[in-house]
Amino acid sequence: MTTRTETVAAYRKAAAKLFGASEVEQKCYIRHPDDDTGGWAPDALVVIYLEPDGRQEGDNFEIPTALDYWNPQGFENCARLSAEVGDGSYIEHINAAVAAVYA
Repeated sequence: MTTRTETVAAYRKAAAKLFGASEVEQKCYIRHPDDDTGGWAPDALVVIYLEPDGRQEGDNFEIPTALDYWNPQGFENCARLSAEVGDGSYIEHINAAVAAVYA
């Protein structure tokens, strides 16, 4: 059984590989549910923020752009990201600003 921490790490690694997301972006947008201050998905394995942050150097908006609810390839990119992780989890958009990973 994979822990949430391991799943967060797997999604961060996959986002770097698929979308070129920097370490800054990985930590900013792909979060452990315990670190989700908005409480959007407390039962999720991972919470993914989709609103560009831009407050840190190295944040080029790769993750929110790739997975954006309004991006014509956003849902396909979510499926690609989940497939890259390969643990049977999937990404579900909660709203245009937040997505969550479930098993």
